[in-house]
Amino acid sequence: MENFVVSVARAILFEPSTDQVLAYATALSESAFTLAMQSQEIRGGIGNTLKFNYKNTRTLNISLTNVAFSKSFLPLNLGQITGNSEIAIANEECLIVDNTGNITLDKTPISVVSIVLPNGIIRPEQNPTHETTLYLGIEYAGQKITAIYDYKEVIDNIVIDSSTPPSIVRLVLNVQIRSNETNGVVEWLQLDIPSFQIDGNYELSMTADGVSSETLTGMALSVSGQQCADGDVYGYIKYVPVAEVSAAVANIAATPSPMSLEAGEHGNITVYGLRGSGYAPIILTSQCTYSKTGDEDISVSDEGIVSVSSGATAEDTATILVTYTAGSSSYTDTVIVNVTE
Repeated sequence: MENFVVSVARAILFEPSTDQVLAYATALSESAFTLAMQSQEIRGGIGNTLKFNYKNTRTLNISLTNVAFSKSFLPLNLGQITGNSEIAIANEECLIVDNTGNITLDKTPISVVSIVLPNGIIRPEQNPTHETTLYLGIEYAGQKITAIYDYKEVIDNIVIDSSTPPSIVRLVLNVQIRSNETNGVVEWLQLDIPSFQIDGNYELSMTADGVSSETLTGMALSVSGQQCADGDVYGYIKYVPVAEVSAAVANIAATPSPMSLEAGEHGNITVYGLRGSGYAPIILTSQCTYSKTGDEDISVSDEGIVSVSSGATAEDTATILVTYTAGSSSYTDTVIVNVTE
């Protein structure tokens, strides 16, 4: 079986301190994360040969291109949440002059009303009393004009200021991994970046013959790892198995073997699934079956718990066969149990 990443990621952006979702992008046309690293060459000796290559300054960069317009992308770049207030809005409307030479505006103007006449001339109407009905002249009766003016309304708005830095969010990318045998999703690759600094570079491209798209770019910032051994990290890559698909393993290892127990003691078998070079083993203890041959004073449960009766002696021993089955494949290992004084 061979696996493939055949589509773009789903992107979820969280507010880091509350884990509230700020944006959810499912209609990405492109998504990429790039690891980059610099190096310093140390050379010397005859021929100035390469003695050492010091790798440093690793960066993790993310780029998301969204084809479904989102109100979230621009405020994240600006570092501001969308506001709600009464502000001036520029309005343009097409009107037909009535038979008395008047027009009636849809909104109440708060500015000069500029009239674009049929011949292209722009005529400003001062309208100091902010009337919605304006007289243009009987000579324009039945003609189509365009009125342009400002009015006030309570709407969502974003202030494009000059100094607020872009937002820092938690970014999660979910990517499907599919199999060439099942043609279905066998795993999800999840990239979890706890501290993602958005670049603040924003472009909304609009063309006459296409759909506009927005791009969100940024880089991971170093944070303290979840485990003591992690040190400082940029994020985590998690392989999340689909529930219906068994984890692929190359072999199993049951430990400890041999297991030494005294009379009346209990011991736990732990079974690891070995997945080849570059992959950490996974624990399969609860997914295995256990059978025993040997002394009756030694027993094993379905959970891999070994028990020695109080009447056992130092000469007692048993062999436990551990079996893990995944699809048509089966893997076995043995644990030798010895009773000690």
